[in-house]
Formats: sequence, structure tokens, C-alpha cells
Amino acid sequence: MKGKIRELVAIGASIGANCTSCLKHHLRLAKEYGASEEEIKEAIQVALLVKKNSTRSLDQLIKTTIEGNNPSENKTCC
Repeated sequence: MKGKIRELVAIGASIGANCTSCLKHHLRLAKEYGASEEEIKEAIQVALLVKKNSTRSLDQLIKTTIEGNNPSENKTCC
């Protein structure tokens, strides 16, 4: 994977990692490789959706753990 697509993926990874400096770097490179504003916005929206859903899943595990439920009975990703 090279160029624009690699940088769009890196934008998503930067958001997932909460890395501001990484995001700035990959936004710049994506533009240099010719990514449109629409492509960049879409990469950001997908990353935010994934991040939101993973946070919701983690929040549910925390809630069940606090409430004394057996977290191993809950659905896992692996």
C-alpha cells in the first residue's frame, strides 16, 4: 500500500491512537499525495465511528464488571 491510501489509513490509525502529532503529519502527507478534502473527511468519519463503537463496547464491559456480572460471559472480539 502506498501514497494516498496509506496516508488515509494512517489518518484513521492516528485518530484511534489519539495522537495529535501523528494526525497532523498524516493529514499533510495525504494532501501531498493528492487526497481530496472529501476523502480526508471520510477517513476521519470512519475512524470516529470505529472509535465510538469500540468505546461503547469497553464501557459496557466496565459496567458489567462494576455490577458484578461475569465479563467472560459477554461477547468478545477474539
